Formats: sequence, structure tokens, C-alpha cells
Amino acid sequence: MPTHRKQLIRPQDRDHVVEMSVPARPSQLPVMRAVAGTIAVQQEFEFDAVSDITMIVDELCSTMVARAISDAELVCRFEMTAGALTVTASVRTNDVTAQSTTGFGWRVLTAVADSVRSWLTDVGGGIAALHIQAVKVRR
Repeated sequence: MPTHRKQLIRPQDRDHVVEMSVPARPSQLPVMRAVAGTIAVQQEFEFDAVSDITMIVDELCSTMVARAISDAELVCRFEMTAGALTVTASVRTNDVTAQSTTGFGWRVLTAVADSVRSWLTDVGGGIAALHIQAVKVRR
């Protein structure tokens, strides 16, 4: 009878990136939350941190959907390293003002993430790409 060994995974073996693109619509938010939660569990975050990560992704994506142009794609990039999960959400927008850092949503992000930043890049024709990045460190 063959024996099965559990293979140990070194932290450096876990380093990778998952990128998803969905229509920038509220109906897609549960998909992004589910992906974020699955990645956090696979990366062995504690239960409370998994909940924080899904909350972070929900807030990032909700912000993106609210600012997206009508045919925009919401892109989420999940970058896993040995000690943290970095989530970057991006969407095309015609609202070229900087992301507010005084609203409730931003306060939620800064309360549960270890770092948060936002920036705009010019796409042309009055369209910009809004990016918000949040990092959650595994403790």
C-alpha cells in the first residue's frame, strides 16, 4: 500500500500573483470577495485576518464600481508573499479627482489594512485609471 507524505511548502514557494477582471458592476462584488477569502485561507491567514481581507476587497471594489465608466472592467490583482497579501484594484473612470481619504470607506480600509494608497494614471481622452492598493500583513 503506497504511503502519502504531506509535502511542506516553504514560504518562498507561495509567492505568486492572481489577477482577475470582471465587469465593474455590483453583482460581481461577491465573486471578488470569495476569491480574496480563498486566497487568504490558502495563505494561512488567521480567521480574523481572512475577514479583514474580504472586507478590504469589498471596500476597494465597491469604490471602483462607484467610480467606473459604464463599460469598465474591474481588475483585482492579489500578490502573495511569505508575509503579506497585497491587493490592487483598478478601474477606468472619467472622475479624474483623487480618491477621497476622508470618507467612511477610506477609514474602513485604513482601520483593517496595514497600508493603503491610491493613485490615478491618465488613459487619455478625459479617462483615467483609478488604482487603490491595500496590504494586509500576516501575523
